[in-house]
Amino acid sequence: MLLLILLILLAIIIINLVCIYIDRKSMLRLPIENIFNIGIYCLILHAIHVVVFRYIYTPPIYLYLDWAAPYALLYGPILFFATMTMLKKGYQGKKMALHFIPFCFYSGVYLIGMINYNSEGFVYQFLKLTIVKAIILSLFIYGITSLHLFNRYPIKPTVHFKLLTKIPVILCLVAFLLISTSIVKHESNFTYHITRFMLYTMMMLVSIWILDHRINLLIGTGDNRLEDASLKKQETNRRYYKSALPRATLLAYEEKVAHAINEERLYLNPSLDIKMMADYLHISKHHLSQVFSMQIRKTFNEYISEARIKHVCDVLKSNNNIIIEHLAYESGFNSKTSFYRHFKQHTGFTPSQYQENIKTKPVACIN
Repeated sequence: MLLLILLILLAIIIINLVCIYIDRKSMLRLPIENIFNIGIYCLILHAIHVVVFRYIYTPPIYLYLDWAAPYALLYGPILFFATMTMLKKGYQGKKMALHFIPFCFYSGVYLIGMINYNSEGFVYQFLKLTIVKAIILSLFIYGITSLHLFNRYPIKPTVHFKLLTKIPVILCLVAFLLISTSIVKHESNFTYHITRFMLYTMMMLVSIWILDHRINLLIGTGDNRLEDASLKKQETNRRYYKSALPRATLLAYEEKVAHAINEERLYLNPSLDIKMMADYLHISKHHLSQVFSMQIRKTFNEYISEARIKHVCDVLKSNNNIIIEHLAYESGFNSKTSFYRHFKQHTGFTPSQYQENIKTKPVACIN
């Protein structure tokens, strides 16, 4: 069992190092990928910690240094923040910090126990009685919460969605199995080994899923490389046929574009063009053109003008007395003529008609 656990830990380290390498190669700097990176570094640090203090450096308190390490209390909060980012639900820094209180608390207790180690002392006994229960509670609560959020706020399936809906299931399953084994006394060698085995197996499965996810983003699977038959018939896509990006990469780039528009509001820059956006997103202009043509199914100008019109509508709904001409320039349009033309095209009204109509009834912004 000890050899098997060692192999699992080494696999976790190697797999996650490969994930980091792929992330550097893919240049997909999405916020959700950054959260995945935090989880990856935690997995690596956790595995290295156990390998060092369980198999390499084994002082008299090596068992304590192994089982009492509270890294597993980080996995639930990281999953939660990845889920919130996926669903585009904001969270404040202060509220975010609250999720890490259990980890910080047990880390402090753990360090005190390392400095003043006493197997009969209060700190040791406290950790022995509570650390596994705290991990079980954390995995279960965050797993259920993430599943509930995905059920409550259904979204378009993406490569990130597929990954994030699998992780809560394994967290809940491991929590349930840990509850089953915690019934046995902690001093049991079987309980000690099987508890660690389940936790490290969960870490390895999550690592494998993240690796598979990032490989799909980088090179795509065989299915991702096959273009949809309807796309092949479109003249606008024929020039991309030989160099088409994998479908998973197109989806990831689409998320990146959506974040730049919806969250960072690049469309407010009147000088924005496709090359400027490509440079900002660290994507080649050719690949970004593929995203608009093959995935978003709109031209770059159509997509940006639609975002600008939505912005105008939102501002008018919140401040109906604003001067429309000023709003046109503030929304990224270079001229009043262009603004009026696009506004009528997208809403079916002139700006003044729309401004008058929303005073009495809700009016859809985009037809």
